[in-house]
Amino acid sequence: MPEARLPAPYEAGMVRNVGSVRRTLRRARVRWVIDFHHIEEGGRVCRYRRDAKMQTAAGAKAEAARLHTVAVTTGSLQTREAAPTFAAFARGQFTTLFMPRYRPSTRRRYEGLFR
Repeated sequence: MPEARLPAPYEAGMVRNVGSVRRTLRRARVRWVIDFHHIEEGGRVCRYRRDAKMQTAAGAKAEAARLHTVAVTTGSLQTREAAPTFAAFARGQFTTLFMPRYRPSTRRRYEGLFR
């Protein structure tokens, strides 16, 4: 049985960036970049390319594996949560966390502004 031949770039040991994480040099600093393709829900091929949040080889590989798993299972990479509106923030988190710290006159003024 003949031995299977690999495409030309792989024969001479020139395999680079086979995984989804690569190390690049940008402005004389090493940056770990996550770069992979995935298929969206509608069947469109999309590319995800970002700097890794953790700039170590192990951290970048773990983040890439997690993101790739999310992309394959859900069909999208919506990593951000929806930001609350100002009205929702003022009624909820601001009122419970910050208003008790203010003087009574400041509280009255802020309550008048938020109405």
